[in-house]
Amino acid sequence: MLRDPSLPAPQVAFAIGRPFGSAVRRNRLRRQLRAILTAREIDLGPGMFLIGVNNPSRHTPLPSFAQLSSDVEGILTKGRGR
Repeated sequence: MLRDPSLPAPQVAFAIGRPFGSAVRRNRLRRQLRAILTAREIDLGPGMFLIGVNNPSRHTPLPSFAQLSSDVEGILTKGRGR
């Protein structure tokens, strides 16, 4: 997380590697994360953010949208503490 007040809006990049699964699976997760973060853009503030995703097995089912939202909220809460 790099806070930069000179940026007009948050800039977010995603790092989702091939071990996570097929391109379809990675893109689905990326779209879901983008939707969650778009709704929470005010909470991010201006800056550059990199979101990395780990998954031990490509056969593990994707988490639900609600679970992803909860996980992102937890990450944002931890990030505000810094």
